[in-house]
Amino acid sequence: MDNDKIKELRKKIDNDQYKYTRTKKKKVKPKKKKRRINIINLLFIGFLFYVLFTVAQQEQMMRCLDNEIDIKVSEKASLGQEVSGLQEDVSKIDDPEALLELVEDIARSEYKMLKPYETMYIDKNKNKNKFIKGIGYEE
Repeated sequence: MDNDKIKELRKKIDNDQYKYTRTKKKKVKPKKKKRRINIINLLFIGFLFYVLFTVAQQEQMMRCLDNEIDIKVSEKASLGQEVSGLQEDVSKIDDPEALLELVEDIARSEYKMLKPYETMYIDKNKNKNKFIKGIGYEE
């Protein structure tokens, strides 16, 4: 009987030791996760930077083109006004009196000509006087 009890106790001890060693092994070897940057993550980050750089560059280009469009639209409006003025001048060519007035206006404004017996007074105190700065001076 004693032998049986001893055998049972040994089995229990063996089972307990077995359980203890199994649980102990799990506790002894904790795995540390190492964070490694692998090639796929590196390529993804590089692609992300490339996309961001490209988007920023295209946004800047779009702003530049919008500014140029605004400038061209304003130039078109001013040229349209000039064209309408020139069309009025062309329509005056058929009428001799209107043509004479047109030539007189051009001679006075562009070439600073005067009619006979006409006197011109120049104010030297004015800064914007075209006669002081020279014929053809434009701001």
